[in-house]
Amino acid sequence: MRIVAGVIATLAVTAGLATAAPAAVAAERTAAYAINDGGVVIGSVGYQAARWDADGTRGLLETLPNSIVTHANGINDAGVIVGTDFVGDQDQVAVRWDADGTINELGGHSSVYSAAHAVNDNGVVVGDIAGFTSGSAVRWDRAGRLTRLDTPSGYDRATARAVNDAGTVAGYLRVDGSGPGTARTQAVRWSDTGAATILPGLPGGGSSYALGISRDGTVIGEAEGADGNGHAVRWDAAGTLTRLATLPGDTVSSASAINEDGVTVGYTTTPDRASLHPVRWDRDGSVHALATLPGGGSGVAEGINDHGVIVGYDTGSAGTTAVRWDADGTISRLGGSTAPR
Repeated sequence: MRIVAGVIATLAVTAGLATAAPAAVAAERTAAYAINDGGVVIGSVGYQAARWDADGTRGLLETLPNSIVTHANGINDAGVIVGTDFVGDQDQVAVRWDADGTINELGGHSSVYSAAHAVNDNGVVVGDIAGFTSGSAVRWDRAGRLTRLDTPSGYDRATARAVNDAGTVAGYLRVDGSGPGTARTQAVRWSDTGAATILPGLPGGGSSYALGISRDGTVIGEAEGADGNGHAVRWDAAGTLTRLATLPGDTVSSASAINEDGVTVGYTTTPDRASLHPVRWDRDGSVHALATLPGGGSGVAEGINDHGVIVGYDTGSAGTTAVRWDADGTISRLGGSTAPR
């Protein structure tokens, strides 16, 4: 079974909110998901998407009417943010926040569900739209026009998770199957024209997921091995698969993001997932443990910029806390008072 780092963070951030005072939630339950080259970080404070400016100032992002939960997924160097707003009764809407904080719904479809996962420096957004039985990976251009990406025969759903400045997209395909245990997920890369190329999995393994992509087309993510565990992997531009190393004693891993130098971040852990260890993989594949906060010892690295600054979250005794690792590995909390943006 795989663990998507962003999903873990969402669950961790929202766990226990029913009995906690709002002020305590804002102070204790935060997570960071991505950082741009200007040092602007996006993440969550309680149920709401948030942004930390380079000087550490924190603000909550604007919501749509009747919003219940917002989630920021991606940011480009111009400060444009994309994500999802859960509104009303189980409606999920793909949204874009402009650099000035204005929120806009990403439309062009009649689906009941939509999500935006990433945006490149040309303003191209990728994500997915879906009904109850099928779904498509999609791309919105800078003007907001929607294009469906190719879904190869045999798959019911597709999700686009990352896009580079050349317009190459990474994500995954899914078929629900006809019975318990028959569903499978397959990593895929789409060209700038929307044509799909299925990426190979690990020998004897099962599902795979492409979660990030660099400028040269290198894709990172996770693939299930013959042991049934998820493993961080990298596909080069030709599609060749490499399994990334884990920390000593760990056997499970996942890669969340990659920068233009080929440095990848994510986590490694043991099969019982008792403690997640944030890590960085260098371009040569060597793995390095990232520091955790005092009293912590567990966390996930979610995003990295081209300066080598990493963001994610720490899960220690103080709760889930958004953190940043400087290029030299120094860890710090992402704090600040919260105000609407």
